[in-house]
Amino acid sequence: MNIDSWRRFWVGGVALALLAVLGFALGDPRAESSLPRVAVPNGGICPDVVFQAGTLQVVFGREGGDTYYTRSADEGKTLSTPVRINSGSSRATLGHERGPKLAIGRSGSIHVAWLGSGGKQVFYASSTDGGQRFSSPRNLVADGRGVDGATIAADDSGHVSVVWLGGGEGPDSPVSSLIQLASSDDNGNTFAPPRTVASDYPGGACACCNLKASVGPGGSLLIGFRGAYRSIRDMYVLRGMPDARRFEATRVSDDRWRLDICPMQGLSLQVTDRPPQIGVAWMSEGRVYRSFSTDGGKSFRPRIAPARAYNGSRRDPIAPTNPQGETLFAWVEGRSVYWERSGSSGRVVHSGENGGLPSNSKPAAFVDRSGNFALVY
Repeated sequence: MNIDSWRRFWVGGVALALLAVLGFALGDPRAESSLPRVAVPNGGICPDVVFQAGTLQVVFGREGGDTYYTRSADEGKTLSTPVRINSGSSRATLGHERGPKLAIGRSGSIHVAWLGSGGKQVFYASSTDGGQRFSSPRNLVADGRGVDGATIAADDSGHVSVVWLGGGEGPDSPVSSLIQLASSDDNGNTFAPPRTVASDYPGGACACCNLKASVGPGGSLLIGFRGAYRSIRDMYVLRGMPDARRFEATRVSDDRWRLDICPMQGLSLQVTDRPPQIGVAWMSEGRVYRSFSTDGGKSFRPRIAPARAYNGSRRDPIAPTNPQGETLFAWVEGRSVYWERSGSSGRVVHSGENGGLPSNSKPAAFVDRSGNFALVY
């Protein structure tokens, strides 16, 4: 190689390297990579997670319907030996959205709810010793009707809310169910009899789409659901105090998806203090969207779709936000989890793909101490 050829080679190489560094620094959304991932132990599926006070806590299911709990003090690098929560008669229904759900309550108590394998029970168990032992599972459904969509929320004041679909169809709502709520004000020691959640939404919720309960601003209870009134399958969030006799409903997005059957896809919902907002992610007509509210759920911003070109059916979206105002938007296509990270301005700064999602499962995600995102599946 002569001097001129070497000079052109060296200058070209430096230019390419600078472009690569610049692209990374600017967050080139075309730059593909994978996110950190915490693998669910022992081939577990359908995880639900909470990261709080530096501890990652995970519940998940295993083939056969057993429910387990594990935790990590080092952001998922190592996990404790999984502890089985259910007994033989309280196995869980598992698959995609259906799996155990987790909430952390007063004094760090651990609360878990899941749909029974017969589709007619909603089980609840708790732990007050950091997950070393759990209480015997209790079935909160008294009438033996078919149920679905079990979810749970808990707060520092001792309120525990277990929510599910059941109790009859909604008025003028094909393939729908009324939302049921069992409330505790003593950290899950006792529950009031289940009651139908009354609201200003005119129909029932989509009968087999996942619900999501969470503690909202001021200790309120938020319940996210897919509507079914007159076959419009749009997303809503109910707002009220845990003991409210009537909740207020807000439509997340006016998608106007008309469907006479259940799509078996609910929503994810995340409440953050920094920034103060409620984030929602959902599927509509095989595409995924996210939105957020900055007024406590009274209204939601226009929906946001992924920047990545649409190549087929998408499902199971999640959209956690970190204290820096960045959002991870992740969803499933086939057996892969695709994701985009957006800056506080909303611009996509990085994207990628994580493969190896187990069959019949879904991903979860958390934000670590430094504000980094990680997937769990």
